[in-house]
Amino acid sequence: MKELLSKFVFLLIVLVAFNACFFIGVDYDGNQNALLCYVFFHIAYLLVLFTGLYVTRRRLQVLNSRLYLISFFYLVVTIITCTVFLSLTFSRETVSIVYIIELCLYTIVFHYCFLVNKKTEKLLLKELSCSSKITNLIADLRRLKISIVDSEKKNLVDSMMLEIQGCPAMSNSAVYEIDNELQMQINKMKIEIDKMQIDELSELKEQILINVKKRGEILKYGYVKA
Repeated sequence: MKELLSKFVFLLIVLVAFNACFFIGVDYDGNQNALLCYVFFHIAYLLVLFTGLYVTRRRLQVLNSRLYLISFFYLVVTIITCTVFLSLTFSRETVSIVYIIELCLYTIVFHYCFLVNKKTEKLLLKELSCSSKITNLIADLRRLKISIVDSEKKNLVDSMMLEIQGCPAMSNSAVYEIDNELQMQINKMKIEIDKMQIDELSELKEQILINVKKRGEILKYGYVKA
């Protein structure tokens, strides 16, 4: 929030400074080049604001920060171009062509980066959506082990954790139901561990290991052995 506020204040200072310099130091009466400079500066300024708003709404902002940098760079180039055109004499056609070329180049680069970022974001989100719950299951078992007093139960939980750690960490839709079943079994163990007998815990361990083995076979061979 502080970073966003600081950027907004900086951009506001740039807007105020440009308008103050323009209306105080530029003879804009009947000067079409001056009006073109004024219009294209505000176009660049609005594009920076739009990009900033777009970046803050994206799920992976770090990928889209480059878009903000491109828009800000375009604003800086526009300010430099305005300074040159307001200091020297150029034809209206030259001024128009230069500004249009700059805007077209900005549009091409921005659109290219947008497509690259969109593709990268899609791949990352797909990878995250396919990630396994195994890490969470191991973390649950590790916390459960710390809370257990009975050494025999602690050893059973420890052996479960070792077996699950040996299972592939990645996942896919084929093992989605098995992951959910493993989570439910471990949740049950977390709730009932204190009143469970060793035989009950051993039986639950066997069920968990069957699911872990089945899961590994699906990921390795693509089918469930009977």
